[in-house]
Amino acid sequence: MIFISHRGNLYGPNPKLENTERLIEEALSENYFVEIDVWKLKDSWWLGHDAPENETSEDFIKQPRLLLHAKNLEAFKAMLDLELHCFWHQEDYYALTSRGLIVGYPGYATGSNVICMKPELSSMDTIAESYAICSDYVGLFRDVLNTKQGKRSENNSRGKDFNDTR
Repeated sequence: MIFISHRGNLYGPNPKLENTERLIEEALSENYFVEIDVWKLKDSWWLGHDAPENETSEDFIKQPRLLLHAKNLEAFKAMLDLELHCFWHQEDYYALTSRGLIVGYPGYATGSNVICMKPELSSMDTIAESYAICSDYVGLFRDVLNTKQGKRSENNSRGKDFNDTR
């Protein structure tokens, strides 16, 4: 199972720090993948959920363990041109990533190639069938699931990017 931090959060939402390079780097250093919200305005890259709030760089978003949620069309087109792992959705039940994975809206069916978003809103059966989970509480999920399986608390995909894990 792949464990994906939602906006850099590990043990609950942190609205003041989520989608900042600092929190994202912390999650990456703990061997998580990280889903982040990305905007492109003219020649600048930005992070932020509802609006572009924190300026970032192209080099930053090119990190292999990031899943980039395009927040505007300019960002989506530019990330596709850069061949980055990204997706776009509004309120769709499912969205396809640029690398062929399916992002599942919270509470909807999942499977071996589906990233279960916000698994805290799903059943344990749904979580167990997922390729990956993405949550503000991903640290708790990793701890609990790995404890149940008798594994050390680390991402099973340590050191890999999304290309290496399919």
